[in-house]
Amino acid sequence: MVQRSDFFFRTQNYPDLVGLYTAWKEQAAPHRGEIKKFELGLICTKWLLSTRDQMLTPEHVKEFNEWVLARHPELKEESHDAEPENAGDVTTNEVQNLEENEPEHESSIPSTSAGQPEKKPTVISVATCPVGHHYLGFGVLGIPAWKKRIGKELSRLHADLPEGIFVITYEDRFDLLSAIITGPTMTPYEATPFLFDIHFPDQYPVAPPLVHYKAFSEEQLNPNLYQAGKVCTSLLGTWDGVGVEKWDSQKSNLVQVLVSIQGLILVPEPFFNEAGYEERKILPGSTDNSKRYNETAMINSLHYLIKIYNSGPREMIDVIRGEVREKWPILRSEIDSWLAGTEQPGFPTLMSKGFQITLGRMKQRIDEMLAA
Repeated sequence: MVQRSDFFFRTQNYPDLVGLYTAWKEQAAPHRGEIKKFELGLICTKWLLSTRDQMLTPEHVKEFNEWVLARHPELKEESHDAEPENAGDVTTNEVQNLEENEPEHESSIPSTSAGQPEKKPTVISVATCPVGHHYLGFGVLGIPAWKKRIGKELSRLHADLPEGIFVITYEDRFDLLSAIITGPTMTPYEATPFLFDIHFPDQYPVAPPLVHYKAFSEEQLNPNLYQAGKVCTSLLGTWDGVGVEKWDSQKSNLVQVLVSIQGLILVPEPFFNEAGYEERKILPGSTDNSKRYNETAMINSLHYLIKIYNSGPREMIDVIRGEVREKWPILRSEIDSWLAGTEQPGFPTLMSKGFQITLGRMKQRIDEMLAA
């Protein structure tokens, strides 16, 4: 029996797929000729996790290569341009067929005309995905049809993102993105940049993207945004309702998902986003409950703003702070008018004494933070 210290490695010692793949290459060198281009660190992870001891030994390498090639014949040198042997695989074929039948997206990255101010970039590319990305340990097979579809998604993002939404792409991970969605005006979420991690799975666009909410507030601030990261919206298949928009593999796209979060979740009355609460609007007390919820939601939103401004991911901190510095002066002026009683918020509130006191303190904290 070969000693573990000589040849074995455990998956937990390689939390990043790059390290895992590097370790695999070192042990699999004699057999790498069988693989045309091994860019599938996830396959290695899956194989390791499928074995009881969760280890890879030199004796396992040939078995591992056979395991990979049996499931992914497109990796064989001779079959690179041939029809994959797994033509009966529904997921692969569906993605391929959708790609072949989908019309080209004609939008392109807009150029700046002479004499017009340069548009603030809404899609930012960075070299390396941060270790804190929720889907860093996920991976994809990267079939050509899938890659082509993701390329179209990136083009659409460049062309179609509305005000207040930014997307960060990662050069080392084609399947991963992050999004910053700034809370719209006239909502309890105004001026706060909310962060989401995104992953395009192998089944995309047959299946929707995976989206994870990064909670920077200590308490939940919206019924559809869970502290554990779940985003409840029909487009993602995480929300069921009558007449809601479902994911359509031929029509839906990531821009729609982001816009739905901005326009259907970050709303003036989030209390009624809760399942079954829409019908309660006519019930006695529901209006006051919604107003109380808004007061709590706004305070939690401002807590989120402070924390993400100070502790947001380094790769996107410039976007986060830029949004806060641009949007806060407007919200600050609005808060002054609310506290002075000259205007009312653009969303329902009770303007309770406790809310006013806490709001004044939060305003002072943010002013001091930005002045530092």
